[in-house]
Amino acid sequence: MAGFLVVGLAIPGSFAGDGVALGLGYLLVVCVHAWLYARVNPHIWRIAPFNVASALLVIAAGLVHGVARYGLWVAALVIQAGTPLVVRLGGRFDIRPAHFAERHGALVIVAVGESIAAIGSGASGKPVDRTLVVAAIAGLALAVVLWWMYFGSADDERGERAMRVASAERRPGLALSAYFYAHMPMLLGIVFAAAGVSVATGDIARAGLATALALGIGSAAFAGGTAAFRVVLRTGPARVRLAMMAFALATVPLGALVTIEAQLGLLTVGLAVLLAAEQHLRGTAGLAQRPS
Repeated sequence: MAGFLVVGLAIPGSFAGDGVALGLGYLLVVCVHAWLYARVNPHIWRIAPFNVASALLVIAAGLVHGVARYGLWVAALVIQAGTPLVVRLGGRFDIRPAHFAERHGALVIVAVGESIAAIGSGASGKPVDRTLVVAAIAGLALAVVLWWMYFGSADDERGERAMRVASAERRPGLALSAYFYAHMPMLLGIVFAAAGVSVATGDIARAGLATALALGIGSAAFAGGTAAFRVVLRTGPARVRLAMMAFALATVPLGALVTIEAQLGLLTVGLAVLLAAEQHLRGTAGLAQRPS
């Protein structure tokens, strides 16, 4: 907890002088996690050195500037994301599907909640005029749509059921693919979208291509993550989710060339319509499959 606290404190200034503190906090987290996991599966020591190397690269990034800093950060992320694909752990972890799915669902809820908090932080100190109210409500509606995309569509419940019926030997692989690799774009998507909403509510004059990209790419990444989640666990079709990705990206020119409010409104309404259509199609298919 102390390590995570230091990481949280250092994140805002991680590229402006607090990078070493962030790396040290992360190194502490990695070491504690390695010790805890080793009590369950001693083969974790095959992966732990790579995690430590990643933390050391973050520390090194805090000591340099310019392109080298970004290069070290990218290398740290590549090691973290790629190690499970090339290092065979050996043994297995006993994954409890209900607890595992519930914890990751809680993580998504926290991230969506923070995106709503970004509305308040962006609007802090601004006059509550029509522009601010419209942008804030649209930002809240987008957060609701992202919640609906995962929880309202019962993807979390179907994911738990898929994990439960899978054999104990298959669960670690499914957990890595569905709850790590597929969840990463979901969480990053929320972060990007929240950044765009924060600018839209806080400093609309500064909004432009970067803000439009944050909204479009963030929403597309979240939809893509849910599509990957469904494909890995075979819990439902992904076609509409892929259409949501394309639609979210198609709204970027509107935000860049017209207004961010227009993009935010169209993005929210369009995703909601596609979600409603998906649920209708799913319900129709379910009725068609029932025996007469």
